[in-house]
Amino acid sequence: MWKSASCGLPCSPRFLNILFVIEHYPPYIGGVEKLFSSLAGKLVERGHNVRVITTRFHPSLPRHEVMEGVEVFRVTSNRFIFSLVGVFQVYKLSKGFDLFHTSSYNAAFPSFIASLLRRKKAIITFHELWGKLWFTLPFLYFPSRFIFWTYEQSIIRLPFHKFIGVSEFTSGRLRKIVPAGRVFTIYNGISYDVMPTFTGLGNKEFTFIYFGRIGVSKGIDLIIKASAMLAQQGVKHHLKLIIPQIPVYFYVKVIRLLKRKGIYDDVTIVHHLPEQELQRELLSSDCVLIPSYSEGFCFAAVEAAAMGLPIISSGRGALSEVVSGTFIEMEEQSARGLAGAMQKAMRGEWRRTNLKQFDLSKQVDEYLNLYSEIAEEL
Repeated sequence: MWKSASCGLPCSPRFLNILFVIEHYPPYIGGVEKLFSSLAGKLVERGHNVRVITTRFHPSLPRHEVMEGVEVFRVTSNRFIFSLVGVFQVYKLSKGFDLFHTSSYNAAFPSFIASLLRRKKAIITFHELWGKLWFTLPFLYFPSRFIFWTYEQSIIRLPFHKFIGVSEFTSGRLRKIVPAGRVFTIYNGISYDVMPTFTGLGNKEFTFIYFGRIGVSKGIDLIIKASAMLAQQGVKHHLKLIIPQIPVYFYVKVIRLLKRKGIYDDVTIVHHLPEQELQRELLSSDCVLIPSYSEGFCFAAVEAAAMGLPIISSGRGALSEVVSGTFIEMEEQSARGLAGAMQKAMRGEWRRTNLKQFDLSKQVDEYLNLYSEIAEEL
């Protein structure tokens, strides 16, 4: 028997047909993609049927395939077009499904409208809710800031059946707009038994690493500026960036900033590493950089902590909830603040706490409890 995460009552297990409508899916790199691919795989392992409708972000990707038992349809090449016209494909491919599950941002509208047409309930997972932060993030011009803020404000006001926050920070922001009874917190999770252990190094040059997507909130601008500051001061160190080359617009911005700051030739930049190679790069580094302007959860922080890797964190958003182990928190959200934290790291001035764990199995259980509870209402 499943136990309901919200009411504490047992929910009858049943075979479920669950439709995920999301803007990106692996091999795209990011926390949202990690959440839904791991959740989809575990749901299939437990006997449920999962279909994913997403974008075809690269022309080499098949329009239809089955990945580890999960049926994946890629219906358009652009996530913004998907937001506008994706409802037609979602409606067509959603026949026979019990429940729609989508995420912020671009998949929310087509998923919600198609669920209305199918007379099915839809839930949405919010990975972050930025609000006025849109107007202060780097790499954006005012028209883009205004459009993204308006879009976010629009989707949060759609009457989804349930809203999921991936941290208490995110859920708290949701409750300021959404009725509290429709908001639930389900932390993202990872598999700890497959995580290697960092044992310490002693690199000739202290090595800092950033890994993950190149979104505007990640503080990559601060990393580049802080590294350039240290270089100008004669502080020897090495910087590695493990980043995708998409979105192309943001990738070009990163490369231009590296060149403008005069450190492009001194930085190691790697793309699209398989998981084992990524872990080797992480374990050959001295410190993981996470100077985000905000985080709704942050898989990178949880994975780094699980490996025992030291972390420099901004402490913004949900980072204060999830960062643990060996870390330094920046004193101010600026390149100067990050550079100061990097120098502390090189001197070994770490803070140490017990490891916080966020288990994938618990995440899957809590989503299944919620799905089962909703299915009983159908």
